[in-house]
Order: sequence, then C-alpha cells, then structure tokens
Amino acid sequence: MRRLLLVVCLLVAISVDGKRSSKKKKVEASVENIDRCVVLGKAAAAAGGHAEARHARIVAHADCLREKKDHAGLAKVISIMASDSGLKKTQPLAVVHACNQVAELAVGGHIGWQEADRVFNNLHTGWDGNAFSLRSHALICTQLQLMERAMEYFEASVRLQPDDYTHSQAVVTCQHLKRYEDALRHATAALKINPLPDYNLDVGSALVKLGRYTEARAHLTIATTQLPQSASACIEMGFCLMGLGDSSHAPKWLEQGVRLGGGDFRVWLLAAGQHVKGSNHDEARRCYDSAVKACKAAARQTQQQNALPGAHPLEEGGEDG
Repeated sequence: MRRLLLVVCLLVAISVDGKRSSKKKKVEASVENIDRCVVLGKAAAAAGGHAEARHARIVAHADCLREKKDHAGLAKVISIMASDSGLKKTQPLAVVHACNQVAELAVGGHIGWQEADRVFNNLHTGWDGNAFSLRSHALICTQLQLMERAMEYFEASVRLQPDDYTHSQAVVTCQHLKRYEDALRHATAALKINPLPDYNLDVGSALVKLGRYTEARAHLTIATTQLPQSASACIEMGFCLMGLGDSSHAPKWLEQGVRLGGGDFRVWLLAAGQHVKGSNHDEARRCYDSAVKACKAAARQTQQQNALPGAHPLEEGGEDG
C-alpha cells in the first residue's frame, strides 16, 4: 500500500513539475520575443548609416511587431520610415509599400483612419509622392470625409500617371461634392483608358446631372445593356428619360431599378408621377402603394435598429430641457 502511495505521489510530482517547466518555457519564449523586438527597435531608432542598412533595420523591427500583432507599434515604426527623407529619396517604392500596409491596417479596423492619415502626411512631407502614394492618401481622406483634400491628391495622382481606377474614384468624390463637370471629366478619362460599361454609367450619370440628357442616353443605353442587373444604371436611365419628357418609358426603368435594390420609396413616387403624366392612373396607384409599403418597411427597420442595446445612449437621462 505504501509503495502504491509512493508511486502516485511521484507521478503527481512529475506532472506538476512538467506543467511548471512548460509554463516556464512559454514565459521565457515570450520574454525572448519581447526582448527581440525591443532590441530591433533600438537598432531601428539608431541614426546614421547607409539608407539600405537603415531600411533593413526598420523592416526587421516591423516584421517582429507584425508577428506579435502589435498593430499600433507597427504603424508607429512605418511612420518613422515615412519621415525618413533619405529612404524616400533612395527607396521610394519600398516606403510607399510600407505605408500602404498602414492603410490596410485601417481597412481591417486595427488602427484608426486618422493614424493612417498621419503616416501619409509624414510620407508627403518633403516628398511630392508618386501616383500610387497620392492615390492611397486620397482614398484615406475619403474615409475621413475630407473630400476636398482627397480631390487634390486624386488630381495630383492622375497628372503623374493617368489610371482608370483613380479617375473612377475621383468621380465618386466629385459626385459627393456635387462637382458634376469634374465628375464628367474624370469619368470620360476613365472610359477612354478602359472602355468598361461601369464608366459609361459614370459618364451618363454626370451628363444627367448636367441636364445633357440626349448625350447621357447613349452612354446609359450601353450601361443598361451590358449591366442588366445594375440598379443604378436602370434608375439613371429613368432619370434621363424623365429629362427627355418620355413619361411612357421612364417609369419602367425607375421601377426596374428599385426592384433590383436601388433607391427607396422616393423612386416609386417618381415612377407614379410619370404614370400620372402619361394618364396611366392604375399604374400610378400601384406605384403609390409600393411607395407606401417601402416607406413602412424602412420605418420598421429604423425602429428595429433603434431598439438595439446602446442605440440611444441619451435616453436614460430623459429629454433635453
């Protein structure tokens, strides 16, 4: 019996020692990892040396922080790289690539867009940038609703290297700013570089906003033909035909667009109004009914969202005043 108890005690002791040893190893590995990043960080912060050597030290530190998933630390290190005028002069593509990783961190929600903007401000201080860095900075500005600044960077980017994607993003920003002449200019440039039906839609939409309905119709015909499931293309065609006074065909496109998920109850109301102009009162009534249903559905959705926890942080304090 004593021998049995002794064996059990030995097994328990071995198990406990094993757990302690495993835990100790994990702690040592963690400390070693932290120390490695600290050492690399000190090396990266060291001034002087050839640009390539500085770049290698910063990259090594960044890689360590990336492995640790220290996103804030990684953004800070890349910001240091972005501030290094020597690196921007000798290795601009490598620096821009690193800065784009900060933008990706912001897209993933790991850091704020403000931090990404600060990094790109450092990048473009003392360096004019290239087409890619300027476009990236423009896209970051759109996330911060800094649309005028975004347009400055988009314009600078396409001056250096015309690109259909950059032009198309400029179109979106111009539409937000209600600068439809500029939207048309960028949409036309994108279409010339790459004849995609999406760019026909952009051109047609800008022409509709400018009241140039006949020109718009040609582009929107291409868009609706090649993008039959595009709600935006259908609705824009409806607007175009309304501008041309075609109340017999405009409602069809408006209804098709809203059925495809575009617009809201107001599109149904526009379609109803066009049916009234064409003396199609039964069709107008049907569209009015659809508008009412859409409006009620939107109201229910709003109520459901408002009922979510934390939706009304001021309700507990009662009404103001």
